[in-house]
Amino acid sequence: MAGQKLVRALRHRNYRLYFAGQALSLIGTWTQQAGMQWLLSHLAESKGQYGRAGFLAQLPALLFPPVAGVVADRVNRRRILGVTQTLAMTQAVLLAALVVSGKATLLNVMVLNFILSTVNAFDLPTRQTLLSDVIDDRDDLANAIALNSSLVNGTRLIGPGLASALMVTVGVAGCFIANALSFVAVLIAIGMMRIQVSRSPARHTPFLTGLLEGWNYVRADRPIRAALLIVAAMSLFGLPYNLLLPYVTREMLDGGEWTYGLLLTAPGLGAFIAGVWIASNGLRGVTRRMVLAPFMAGGSLLAASWSTHVAMAVFCLFFAGFGFLTLLNSANTLIQTITAADKRGRVLGFYAIAFTGMSPLGNLVVPELADWVGTPNALRIGSASCLLAGIAFICSARSWRYEVRTRFAVTRELVPVVRPESPT
Repeated sequence: MAGQKLVRALRHRNYRLYFAGQALSLIGTWTQQAGMQWLLSHLAESKGQYGRAGFLAQLPALLFPPVAGVVADRVNRRRILGVTQTLAMTQAVLLAALVVSGKATLLNVMVLNFILSTVNAFDLPTRQTLLSDVIDDRDDLANAIALNSSLVNGTRLIGPGLASALMVTVGVAGCFIANALSFVAVLIAIGMMRIQVSRSPARHTPFLTGLLEGWNYVRADRPIRAALLIVAAMSLFGLPYNLLLPYVTREMLDGGEWTYGLLLTAPGLGAFIAGVWIASNGLRGVTRRMVLAPFMAGGSLLAASWSTHVAMAVFCLFFAGFGFLTLLNSANTLIQTITAADKRGRVLGFYAIAFTGMSPLGNLVVPELADWVGTPNALRIGSASCLLAGIAFICSARSWRYEVRTRFAVTRELVPVVRPESPT
């Protein structure tokens, strides 16, 4: 019975297809990300240049998600996802070709990463919104979001290890080739889905009006606004720790590719376990989890900054991954559950800014900070900022926690069950 409750979203055919396709694709994504950070850390002449390269390459993640959210509310989401996944596969092929030919430079790798960031700016809101389309029963949406997070982080356990093996045996180009091949599965899954197209009022309003409506909706809704702010703070100050792991590996732990793979895998394991735990709880305790998670993540990063042994660093990063995933997953669940259906894409566009859009700023600031005060102190400053953000969130939550519980109950009563009738 408990096992059925944990995976109840998988009873929906469309979600099973989505889950299976993403499983293979995400392994490739994590493999490429690990290889990319390792490649950039060698192409860049300093941590500051490494950070500036990350900022410029990921700038679209800060600029385009609100536009992508409006598009997701107007256009067939499955088709958008097919286009974004095809473009991401093409980017991986071009990266592999550059590395194999020996023509990879900081500039051309940045250009390809800029293209991928633009694609992802449209991909993330679409994928998040698509979850509400592939789940027929709204009571299973929270479980689907949690299972998706578990999938993202379960594959994170495989990707870095695979990247380490590929870098040692065939070189970093193998990471990009593996990612390109992994997109085949998700493209097949997208093609097999049968989703009923919902006609949204948003498609009848002018584009800029729709964008402004989304902004006003987010600004006026206290729980959604608070959730977006805490996600933005953690993404800006906390999550960029991942960018420093190549330097933690070499400077603090005197390690190489295998050590780097362990440091990437540890937070992935913590996040995977957190996702499984959240999937079994659903909406129960979602605001409590959001209150506690910043303190677990920030405290774990603070402890990691004092690590001089691999085992201690792995232990601390495990709990950091648990804390970060708990916050991100719970915020995503809260937002998708209480947001009006016709504005979900636009609100998730702002969520994409809070989550991935802060990455360029973090990529710019954190490596520069590490150049100035050293890698351990940069980690300590980031962890202290996470703790302060957690305190601010507690103060905010006191004014709207009861409102959220009420809206959860209303959502369960009012949202109808929609069954797909015909393929799109």
